[in-house]
Amino acid sequence: MSRPPLLGAFVSGSSAWIIWQVLHEPLRARIRQLEVDPHVPGHVVRHLRGTAVEVEEAARQYRELVDRSRSEVADSVERLQGGVDTKSENPPRWVDTSMVAASLDCSERLVTQLCLTGRLAAVKRGRSWLIDVDSVEDYRRRGFDAA
Repeated sequence: MSRPPLLGAFVSGSSAWIIWQVLHEPLRARIRQLEVDPHVPGHVVRHLRGTAVEVEEAARQYRELVDRSRSEVADSVERLQGGVDTKSENPPRWVDTSMVAASLDCSERLVTQLCLTGRLAAVKRGRSWLIDVDSVEDYRRRGFDAA
């Protein structure tokens, strides 16, 4: 009988990364202790070992996602600065307010106002804005004028 995967519902993303960074060595040490303890059933050790593997995999996937996102942001910044061909097949689409502020040589507060007034195409995710790179280029072409 296989057990349902419960871990993903409770520990994923940054939580898995933090848990793995803090607990992986103590957890491995504890598993080694339990493996030689004659009072601990083998299925308990196997279950704990399996859980550790699941947390490690969730942490790895999160790290991979973060690294890929950072790479996309770096590509977006380069594109905003004119270093990447804007006609490429799958150009990066979104950057944050700090990237746009650096590109336009203005404050993040002004970028937020441009998002709020619709001068830049953007979506709000939590407390942050994600701004469409093409709208930044359009704004720059318009000469920083009103929408």
